Formats: sequence, C-alpha cells, structure tokens
Amino acid sequence: MMVMRCGGILWHFELSFYLAVIFLITYSVIGIIQVSAIRTVASNEPFINFTNNNKDILSISTETNRPIFGNNSLRVDVKPGNDTTNWNTISTDFIPINENAYYNTSLYISAKDVNQLHPKITYFDSNKKQIKSVFVSGGRDGTFEAPYNLIDSSPNGTKYMQLQIWVGSNPSMSSNYLIDNVKIEKEHVNSSSMWVTGTNMPYPRTDFAGASLNEKIYIIGGFSTYGETLNTVEYYDPKTDTWSTASPLPEQLDHAAAAVYNGTLYVVGGYAREDHTKDGNPSDRLFIYNASTDKWDEGKSMPKGRGALTANFINGTLYAVGGVNDLGLSDSNTAYDPQANEWTEKTPMPTAREHLTSTVVDGKLYVIGGRVGGLDHNLDANQVYDPVTDKWSELESMPSKRGGIASAALDKMIYVFGGEGPDGTFNNNEKYDPNANNWTSELRMPTARHGLVAAAVNDRIYVVGGGFEVGLTVSSLNEIFIVNKTAN
Repeated sequence: MMVMRCGGILWHFELSFYLAVIFLITYSVIGIIQVSAIRTVASNEPFINFTNNNKDILSISTETNRPIFGNNSLRVDVKPGNDTTNWNTISTDFIPINENAYYNTSLYISAKDVNQLHPKITYFDSNKKQIKSVFVSGGRDGTFEAPYNLIDSSPNGTKYMQLQIWVGSNPSMSSNYLIDNVKIEKEHVNSSSMWVTGTNMPYPRTDFAGASLNEKIYIIGGFSTYGETLNTVEYYDPKTDTWSTASPLPEQLDHAAAAVYNGTLYVVGGYAREDHTKDGNPSDRLFIYNASTDKWDEGKSMPKGRGALTANFINGTLYAVGGVNDLGLSDSNTAYDPQANEWTEKTPMPTAREHLTSTVVDGKLYVIGGRVGGLDHNLDANQVYDPVTDKWSELESMPSKRGGIASAALDKMIYVFGGEGPDGTFNNNEKYDPNANNWTSELRMPTARHGLVAAAVNDRIYVVGGGFEVGLTVSSLNEIFIVNKTAN
C-alpha cells in the first residue's frame, strides 16, 4: 500500500507538471499576442490598438480585464538599454478626427523616473501624412494632459490623430512602467448648435460687469488694453448688430457684478482703483442705472465691500454672493431690497470663493465654479440657494474646474463659458440641467477667454470680451451661441 500511495503521488505530480507546462505555453502565446497589440474600445468608437513599435519593449499588458478606455492601466516592460537612454515607442492606431467632436487625452504615469516617459500627439492629413507633432507636458504627480480640446490644437487639414508614448530604457536593468488612466475620449456635443459672430465691442476689455437690459447687452467698467480700470459703459443691440455708448459709471471699477430688475441696471461691488498695478479696494457701493434717462443713481452700500463677486435678482431681491473682501475670501450672501433700500444678511454660501458665476432658474440661484486663491486652485463647485427656505444645497459638480467664467440661462438650462487656469484659458461650454442635475458638453467657444460676460437675449447667448491669455489680456470679441432647442 505504501508503493501504491507513492505511485499515486508521483502520478498526480506528473499530471500537475504537464498541466503547468501547458498553462505556461498558453500564457506565453497570449503574452506574445499582447505584445503585438492591446485592443481598446469606447462607446460608439472604433477599436483602437496600442502597438509595440520596438524590440526593446518586452511586453504590453493590461493591469485589469477592462479595456484601456476609461479608468484602468497599461503596463509596459522594457529590457535594459544601451549606455545611453534608449527611446522606444508604443502607439495607438490612427484615430479619425470628427470635426463635431472633441477629444481629451490624459495619462497618469507611475514610474521611478517619470522623465523616462514622454507622451506625444501627432496629427495627420487624409493620406495619413504627418502634419504636426506635439509633446504632452507633464503635470504634478506624473499626470500628463494633452490640450483638452485636441481639435483646437490640430492644424488645418487634420483627419487623423495618434497617441504615442515614448519609453526610455534604463541602461543597467529592465524597467517597468505602470501607465494608469489612459484615456482618449470623445465628448458628446450638440453639433446642431452653432456659433456666429456679431460686431465687436468698440473698446477691448476684460474683468468687467455685464447684463441684458431691454434686450440690449450692457458692458460696464473692467480693464482696458493698458490695464487701466474703466468707468465706460457700452451696450449692444442684437437687432441692429450695433454698439452705442451710455453714461459712464460714477466710479472706475473692475471685477464688479451686474444684474437687472424691472427695467433698471444694478452694479454692485468690484475693485475701485486707477489701474491693475494698484491694490484694489473692495467696493461696497451700489450704482443704479435708468436706461430711459441715461442717468446713474446710488443705492445704499453693501455691509462690506467685495470684488470678484456675483449677483442676481430673484423675485425683486438682489443677491450678492461670494468674492473677496478686505479680509480675504468671502462666503457672504447679502440681499438688497430696492423698495426699502436695505441690505440683509442671508445664509452664507457653503464654499467661500471668488471669480465665480451665478444664474437664476425657477426662482433659485445656482452658483458655479470660481477659485479660492491662485489659478491652480480653481473649483468645480455647483451649489444652489433657495431664497424661500434660506438654505443651500450641493449639486452635481461642473465637469471642469474653472474660475474667471461667465454663465447664462436659456430655456431653463445653464451654460457656463470660458475661464482660466494655470496652463491657459478655456473655451469650454458646459451645460447644466437643473431638473436632471447633470452636465453635458456643448459646442465649444470659437475663442478661449477669461474675464468675459455672457448674456441671453431671446434665443441666443452673447459671449463678449475677456482675455485670450492668462493674466491681463483683453479682447473685443462678440461671439454668439445659437442653441439647438430640439436637443434640450
């Protein structure tokens, strides 16, 4: 019986050994297939492969069973290189560019030496001939983000795009890189909507206030081309596509807020100064403009001055929210009653911030975006205030973190435009549906800008002025967004 048991053990051992060999051979074959191509797929997209272009790359494999589109990982193993760094590449297939779509590429790279990895976007014409290549700059913690809208970065004639990842090999040892969150995403956009241009403002400006009054768009104060703080007021008539001049604001102001009620324009807060080189004093003043007489009056001052705030009317009450006061960021929510000429403190905003925007839908104030310091501290916050209950609620965050933005409501949808961040200005146009509490991407602005104004008149949104680049830059642009209402 001892012999029979030993024989049984030996037989089982031999069987296990042969099964292991078969498994290893099968795994190796699969591994070889993986080296040649990793197939990736996204909804409504053709299959896209990551291909090994160099013999120094031992293998490419997925860290999970999910496709590489979305939140998962790609592992690249590289054999030792020469005495100097050996560069190898893996790349996607040619990705067709759809002119009505926007592509966002981002990578998170985890490695001992992130400098050994360099993503690159290459653009090709209809014959797949290279037109232009752009290396993607690295961000914090190994994050690489290509231009958010790759269409904007592509030269004329682009029909295909390709993502390449250049991989450096260590001269003395094999290298293992985990490339996490590889994404090549096509945004859904309402391609039936469109942008057209109107007559530009007579004088370029940025960081100004604006609102629609009597189906005309009023532009107030802000910075000039040379950084002077303005008190000039201009208004645009969409019916005639012409600009006119109104009486100047009683004080030079930038970063003020404007709102309209009962045929009257109200301008509140802002920074009172001569130009951008001076430290601005947060203004507490409230100016009231009567279009029929072309004259300004002054209402009771706010309890505390604030600049870079936002303001809107709800049922005859002006709500001035957020901004910066003499102590720093403000969460203040103060209400002004034009009949009583009095201010009342309301429940503060949950998140103190500046360079934010707000819009009213169905008697509620939606306060979106902004920042809490420098350009690298932008927010995606979306909070709503109900004046009936004097309470705030948190909503679905904006898809992008932006400050220096503008917004307007049309058919109970909120559109948020532009902004700036540490790497440049935004041409984002993101739509929020308060009823569904969700966001969708709309056709982007033709020109990225910050410090701009958006105002709705009838069935169009007019996006005016603002700076092309981060900091003090100005424009006189008047770009008009025509919404496809059947898609809402």
